[in-house]
Amino acid sequence: MDLGNGLGHLTYSTLVHPADNWEQLWNSLNTYLPKVKARIAGNKSFGVCIRLSASTAQTLANAPAERDKLKKFLTDHDMYIYTANAFVYGHFKGEKVKEEVYEPDWRTEERTQYTINVANVLADVCPAGIAPSIQSAPLGFKPRVTGSDVVSSYTDNVLRVVAHLMALETKTASAREEPPAGKPLDPASTTGKLVQLFQSQLIIGAALLEGAAFFAGIAYMLERSPLALATAIVLLIALAARFPTSGRVHAWFDRQRELIEEDRLSTI
Repeated sequence: MDLGNGLGHLTYSTLVHPADNWEQLWNSLNTYLPKVKARIAGNKSFGVCIRLSASTAQTLANAPAERDKLKKFLTDHDMYIYTANAFVYGHFKGEKVKEEVYEPDWRTEERTQYTINVANVLADVCPAGIAPSIQSAPLGFKPRVTGSDVVSSYTDNVLRVVAHLMALETKTASAREEPPAGKPLDPASTTGKLVQLFQSQLIIGAALLEGAAFFAGIAYMLERSPLALATAIVLLIALAARFPTSGRVHAWFDRQRELIEEDRLSTI
């Protein structure tokens, strides 16, 4: 529920109940949520953090009738989804998870498509006036970040999802009118968000490379290993290659706008 005074929303997370597919989640929602709302919110609208596994997200993304069923349930009980937990890809309860909770990580198509499916579901089931968030896994488990190629994969896939999110926002946001089919987006409407995105991906990518180079340098100083020194040098070169020259920045912005427009048109 909305706490008011800019404090945000208090939500109940379905993650506490086992639900690794849509059938299990549907049973969980009907079993627990009305009872929790009655005790916590009474007659007030009740915010929900919904845990969507990859299986559940795919089922809902591909089944409008099931999304309609979910929307009716939420409306009938005066509830709304405010955020989705899309961290754990598959099974979560009743078995060992630990570092496998990161898998598949952000270098994979599985994690990318999973997140896109979750976004598509939220775009349909969340009411107007709610800007839902997606809780996702960090990019990956640090020991498995083995080089700049992994970082590049992370960056590419995150940008794909961001482009999709921006296209969804253009299509569904009530704050502004969607451009007609075939009419390109106004570049000024996306520039601010792209600047923030560029800064974020630059900082994250550089931090990962810098951290790995630092540890490789420490390893060389401790063990005098030529391999550690070579790794540190390669990582530093990769870090320098990310320096945002004017040409690279303009090319990056042009490419992101193309991706956003392509994704927007594909959803019309």
